Amino acid sequence: MVPQSRWPACADSSGFMAQPTGIQPAPGAENVPASTELRWDPIPGAKYYEVFLRDEWVGTAAMDTGLLTEPRFVPPKGSIQPGGEYVWRIHARDSGGNVLLGDFDFGSLSREMRFTVK
Repeated sequence: MVPQSRWPACADSSGFMAQPTGIQPAPGAENVPASTELRWDPIPGAKYYEVFLRDEWVGTAAMDTGLLTEPRFVPPKGSIQPGGEYVWRIHARDSGGNVLLGDFDFGSLSREMRFTVK
């Protein structure tokens, strides 16, 4: 009998979901329009996403999106300011039995991605 892996098919050998790909704006993007949509390719196994957006000039969180069901987020008008610099991260989450607490079992938090606004 072949032992079963304890990781789901969506997880890599570390036990976490894959990192996001197809990220827009691309990491390091400059002069992005203030009305930009943050988006990425769907992550296998992710049922929800959460985006953390930080204003680098102010040094505070610009927003935490809460749970998203699609791999995209349009920041509310005025939350991204012209001339600003922002850092964002994507947290891919599975349902894990409890959407808010139990989904960290195989979730994956992306690296920080920066962009500037024109």
